[in-house]
Amino acid sequence: RKFEGKFFEDLEALNIIKARGYPRATDHIDEMAELIIDLEKNGLAYQSDEGSWYFAVGKKEGYGTRLVQLDPDQLKKGASAATGGGGAQRGGMDADEYDA
Repeated sequence: RKFEGKFFEDLEALNIIKARGYPRATDHIDEMAELIIDLEKNGLAYQSDEGSWYFAVGKKEGYGTRLVQLDPDQLKKGASAATGGGGAQRGGMDADEYDA
């Protein structure tokens, strides 16, 4: 809950209408783990060498084209790994970690 107050301060500063509720991710670990397992079983997720999980965007038809109209032919395979995503290491830090 270290950043909860800052989160709500940011909502206020950005004039964002507050939601009816704010579920905590840590209260739903089991459901998230089940979702990852289901995605993996369906070939839609993969685990990096470091143990992080990623959505296999190339395996889901229409991903990235419906909401933001990305052109899949213009996307570079493995580009996120080159910039620190996709399980790549960034200065000895897992790509899922960041400074607070």
